[in-house]
Amino acid sequence: MKSFQLIKNYGKKELKNYYYGEGHPETAITLDNLGNAWGSLGDYEKKKEFSTRALEIKEKHYGKDHPEIAITLTNVGNAWGDLGDYEKQKDLLTQALEIDEKHYGKDYPETAATLGSLGYTWGYLGDYEKATILLTRALEIFEKHYGKDHPETAITLDNLGNAWGSLGDYEKKKEFSTRALEIKEKHYGKDHPVTGSTLANLGNAWGCLGDYEKKKDLLTRALEISEKH
Repeated sequence: MKSFQLIKNYGKKELKNYYYGEGHPETAITLDNLGNAWGSLGDYEKKKEFSTRALEIKEKHYGKDHPEIAITLTNVGNAWGDLGDYEKQKDLLTQALEIDEKHYGKDYPETAATLGSLGYTWGYLGDYEKATILLTRALEIFEKHYGKDHPETAITLDNLGNAWGSLGDYEKKKEFSTRALEIKEKHYGKDHPVTGSTLANLGNAWGCLGDYEKKKDLLTRALEISEKH
């Protein structure tokens, strides 16, 4: 939390006194960083405000299909999603994906990150089939570039498992959540909050499969982590 406060204060100072002026690309970068800092502090309105300002500057300087635009479209889209407007998030992330695919190709990590965010958004909109398709594409790219035990891979495994669970395939949910848990325990340890969230996902999968003892054990571990942190 202290680091986010420092970023926030730094951003305010830079924006107030910036040498280049309010419409310069360097100012847009600071606006983007400041928006992300506010988002990390839970103020999604401010995240949306600063990211939107950054987008306006970048579109003026780079045009509407530059990779820098895709970064900020993603930030604005995720801000809208955090505020509950998933349609707006979907539209902005779709624009970002088109730019990423044009500039990086269809199997690049930047493209995978946008695919993952867009798949997650489709899940919120209730289209779990679309979510699984996009998340599967993201997973394949991450595994290719980062390997099968990278934290980014684990995040996508978790989201893919949840999407399959929403489609009623609890075996697949269990499978993907188990893989995600193994990676997170390796990289973060057994009592990290991100490990706890996956324990909860896996526990719920076991419950849906009728193994309530397993569910209880896993959710108890998740609760212990939550209470500790």
